[in-house]
Amino acid sequence: MKTWTLKGAVALWFGPAGTFTPLHHDTCQIMFVQIVGRKTFTLIPPHAQGLFDHATNMYANVSPTRDLEREPLHPHQLSLTLEPGEALFLPVGWWHAVRAHDLSISLAMTH
Repeated sequence: MKTWTLKGAVALWFGPAGTFTPLHHDTCQIMFVQIVGRKTFTLIPPHAQGLFDHATNMYANVSPTRDLEREPLHPHQLSLTLEPGEALFLPVGWWHAVRAHDLSISLAMTH
């Protein structure tokens, strides 16, 4: 029996309340598990092609101070808050911004 370990396949995130990750997409599938605290995800489907215009690497050209929950960028945009013990599957290409409401510990696993 072999055990395969992939470098970078698991990330453990620690952060204070107010931590914010700007709108971006990833090039792999992610299973995101909230362990401690709450985080709100703003999600925009990959067919929002306009977000690719002037994007820098995987980050959309959107001001990080823009309140995406109050000023939506796309008609299919949605927001959800993960509570401790909840998980979110992020398919490749989905745009997302993440805000921590509390001291937070999260686990992200890629394919």
